[in-house]
Amino acid sequence: MAERHFLFVQAPFGRFSRRLAERLRADGHRVSRVILNGGDLFNWGFANAHFFLAPVGRYRGWIRRLMAREGITDIITYGDGHFYTEVAAEEARDAGITVSCLEQGYLRPNWITLELGGVNGHSHLPKDPEVYRRLGQPLDELPGAHEVLGTVTLNNTMNIVVYSFIFYFLAPFFPFYRSPVYMPVVVTGLAHLWRYYYSKLLVEKVRRQEEAILGMAQPYYLALNQRPGDSQIVRHSDLPQVRHFYRKVIESFAKHAPKDHQLVIKGHPLDQGFSHHASGIDRAAKRCGVRDRVHFLDGGHLANLVRRSVGVVTVNSTAGLAALNFTAKAKTLGDAVYDIPGLTYQGDLDSFWTADSKPDHELFLRYRQLMAEMTQVLGSFSTERGIELAVETCARRLVSQPPMLETLCGCQRATAI
Repeated sequence: MAERHFLFVQAPFGRFSRRLAERLRADGHRVSRVILNGGDLFNWGFANAHFFLAPVGRYRGWIRRLMAREGITDIITYGDGHFYTEVAAEEARDAGITVSCLEQGYLRPNWITLELGGVNGHSHLPKDPEVYRRLGQPLDELPGAHEVLGTVTLNNTMNIVVYSFIFYFLAPFFPFYRSPVYMPVVVTGLAHLWRYYYSKLLVEKVRRQEEAILGMAQPYYLALNQRPGDSQIVRHSDLPQVRHFYRKVIESFAKHAPKDHQLVIKGHPLDQGFSHHASGIDRAAKRCGVRDRVHFLDGGHLANLVRRSVGVVTVNSTAGLAALNFTAKAKTLGDAVYDIPGLTYQGDLDSFWTADSKPDHELFLRYRQLMAEMTQVLGSFSTERGIELAVETCARRLVSQPPMLETLCGCQRATAI
């Protein structure tokens, strides 16, 4: 097997990248990482590290020269919607270097994403439903759906907090770093920590609110907020912030939804808690004359809420994909990997409220199986069991370089990865 040289350009919080690097080196490959800030350094260390310490205007030339000098054959990014990953991916493609993107799983909570070329709005998964009808298998359940991976949310939170504080204390050594998040990194870390523990205090309150919603006599639609600053919104939609989403949904709901229907807006579980969605939603609903028909729930169980709803609206959240599993009609307002005829409603938002547009459940099962086969890896970035599972599969896929799905469209079924 020919030696490859993998270069990490940003990686998930925590020790995942080091563990994956160790596994690839055990197979005889070289692995190194770009270090952009103190958090990166803490997660990786000094060995096999390339420090970028110059103004961002010099980054493109620097990463191009680095890839040529080090004989990079593959780059690995965490997401592809931030400045450093975007530029590195562009330069890699121009040089004929393979780009593989890690991301949180399209399927939750037991999977991560590893996709060639790009993820989310940059995914190469086709939008033609006939591809999935021809190549996918209608599995009722994916292997690994019940695998116990540990306390993913707590470990994710702690990884973010540690990364943020090390980032803050070592910031003087990385004065030119451009953060991809919309608030100071240390504030983000504190916000996640506060949010995690504060949510524990609200469990009973949220439970009562959820029970009241599920017990309503009137039918309701469910709108799914996304995390403020999420690149899914910023890069892959025309709605720059969460408040633009819920304002648009409330305005359309007020004008076009049946008058006996309610609207429930569910908060994102990783929302940092600084955006005051409750008051913003209340003002928007009052302005549109539907204050008594709009409800905000900062938590709750997605599956229970979706099953009882008559439809789901989201920008492009993977929670919308989960909603399709419960045969709820769904409308996306951004570029989502699952926004496919036969799965999501293809008309405009105003007509969605009264449309009869249930997803084709067999198509969903075929789509989910093939999408998982091509892009999903059982495991997580943060727990010991999750990392153990994910590292083995990621290492194998990175080396074998499975073809992107469009190259399989002439086959009768995809070859298992």
